[in-house]
Amino acid sequence: MPRINLIVTLLTLVLIIISLTSNEQTIKEIDKFTKKKQNIDFRLTYSIDSVPHNLNLFCKVLLVSGKNQQISIPSELIPHYLSSKDVFFSDSGRIFLLNQNLIKNDTAQISIQLISDLSISHTFFIPVNYRGVLILNYSGENGENGKNGEDGKYGLISGPKNVLPETGKPGYDGMNGENGKELRIMIKSFTTKANSRTNISCLVLYNKDNDPLDSFKIDIPNSKILLLLNGGNGGNGGNGGNGGHGSDGDKRMYGSWGQFGAFGGKGGNGGNGGNGGNLIIEIDKSLSEIIQRLTIQNNGGKGGLGGNQGEMGARGIDYFRGNESFDVRTIRNTNSQMPKLNGLNGNNGNSGLNPSISSLNK
Repeated sequence: MPRINLIVTLLTLVLIIISLTSNEQTIKEIDKFTKKKQNIDFRLTYSIDSVPHNLNLFCKVLLVSGKNQQISIPSELIPHYLSSKDVFFSDSGRIFLLNQNLIKNDTAQISIQLISDLSISHTFFIPVNYRGVLILNYSGENGENGKNGEDGKYGLISGPKNVLPETGKPGYDGMNGENGKELRIMIKSFTTKANSRTNISCLVLYNKDNDPLDSFKIDIPNSKILLLLNGGNGGNGGNGGNGGHGSDGDKRMYGSWGQFGAFGGKGGNGGNGGNGGNLIIEIDKSLSEIIQRLTIQNNGGKGGLGGNQGEMGARGIDYFRGNESFDVRTIRNTNSQMPKLNGLNGNNGNSGLNPSISSLNK
């Protein structure tokens, strides 16, 4: 059995190496094409039958020269050559819609640019068919990390003048994560004179104040819904600033000792994770099958980590009869006797409640 595992591992490594080598060769060919040809443009092709509501669209891309010479871009290299603020490109050749508001009259309008020349941009109008996985993300935002504290200033010894080194400034606390949203979702049949597709249903989302938030249409027999209401993670606390170095003793003075370094600043506390959101579902009895295709995540966010205390500043050089002492810049034992002033970790958020489900047909 171990021998079989070894063979599988070796074959996997060989395939990865072949894939990487092939991609490197393809990139060289595409780059050579773009350098030699004039007026480079691009085309995106796709199958309308594969376009669900969140796009999740498998596409192909061609680079085209002014003389209509073409070279295809492999799916895993599309993110290397195209960019967009409207869609995300996966390495499997799929694009995912980032903003549901781009859908107007059952058509998604997206803009894509050529990375090598951002002035080359095209707008595509892609009809949607309301199939596939509809991802609705209403999770809380993660808290920002706290900034690190500033380092303390160096000490100074010059004749009778003796300025002690500064303690490092404390790190800032991380921000708390936001709570997941509190939502009510209504799932009902979508029937209008213009709607010839009988399987299309409508999802209407309301916020905690019962104001309409969003609405979506889905083809229930061919759809799944992933609803994310997770709490945001707390931000990490900033590290404390390092203590200032102690100044060297004054060489002009007999038996002059250097200063001890200053203590490092306290680490900032981590932010608390946000709580998971809660959901109320109201649904037509005839559409109850969608509950089996609905996945809800409303976990609490993780607490941020506390920042570390800053390092103690090094001790300055001692001078005794013009010679440096044996403990030059090495004495830190006073710091080891003190409790570490690391920041506290934030608390994890609480998970949301199980969703409340009721029927619209009273």
